[in-house]
Amino acid sequence: MIWIFVGGGIGALSRIMLSQMLNHSFFPYGTWLANIIGSCLLGIVVKIGVNDTVFLLLGIGFCGAFTTFSTFSLETIKLLEEKKWLKAGIYVSSSIVVSLVIVLVIFLM
Repeated sequence: MIWIFVGGGIGALSRIMLSQMLNHSFFPYGTWLANIIGSCLLGIVVKIGVNDTVFLLLGIGFCGAFTTFSTFSLETIKLLEEKKWLKAGIYVSSSIVVSLVIVLVIFLM
């Protein structure tokens, strides 16, 4: 449990720092990037087959806290409420497609 706690703390702090740096524009780049990086890292961790401790630290702890479906959902709703249909569509589709493609490429390597 300690490894999940440590990884989760580092992941949560990393995500908020990334969001604070990048979410000030017209698009939630920080959240988008956190989810893409987290998907990539989790794909790598699973692909290379790390030991249980590293998986708890990085896979569950860090990636679990670094990525954020709840913030992604909230930001999407905010874009829709602001009638920014195209931005919301790009945000949703690119978040899902880019994450899946990255993990697929990692698994095919």
